[in-house]
Amino acid sequence: MKTLVLSVVGRDLDDALSFNRLKADVKKLASRFRLVVIHDARFQYERQTRQPFPDKPSQADLERYADSLVQLGKVFTSKLSEDLIPALQMNAHHLGLIQTEQSPDEAMGRIVAVKKDVLQKQFAQNAVPILAPITKTKSGRLSFIPSDMIASRLASELRADLLFFIDEMPTPSRKAEREKFAQESLAHSTQRAFVCTLSGLEAVALRGESHSSEILLSTTT
Repeated sequence: MKTLVLSVVGRDLDDALSFNRLKADVKKLASRFRLVVIHDARFQYERQTRQPFPDKPSQADLERYADSLVQLGKVFTSKLSEDLIPALQMNAHHLGLIQTEQSPDEAMGRIVAVKKDVLQKQFAQNAVPILAPITKTKSGRLSFIPSDMIASRLASELRADLLFFIDEMPTPSRKAEREKFAQESLAHSTQRAFVCTLSGLEAVALRGESHSSEILLSTTT
């Protein structure tokens, strides 16, 4: 069975129409692929705190963000389970899946190791991991690793056939950032990557069509 890694944004999970469409897509994908879904919760964090997500989050910021991620993950997983999708909520640091380092003066952490067998054991049980990007350093401090970075790295480690970064209302800066992560993943064993809306996901993964949102590996140095 082929492997598909899907990265979605919290804003789309908050929108009823987008959520229901995504839920229907995940149900179909789960029967065709080894599927892992990674989500962020920036929209939920910003709504709760009434301020933009910080460029350099403190431990207090990351604790609040982790709370937003956990709550969103619980709701997302519960709704999927209602449709008999074998969804399993997980944090990225669970069982050492994503291991990170980040010094106090750094705005973003680094992924230093990935235990892909943690996901492979879930795939063997036909589970669909719903992954929140909550990561910790060896010392137990929360680190900040964007969900898209985790999706990119996981796709590479799993040698994924398909990697999708989904956003129904992308900003130019977020789109460019995701294209960079797609390029990095393609350079390290991911077969195909797309930065698109749900329409692109459905065209490629469900109907087997080509799509203009496909990211091609750059050959420039």
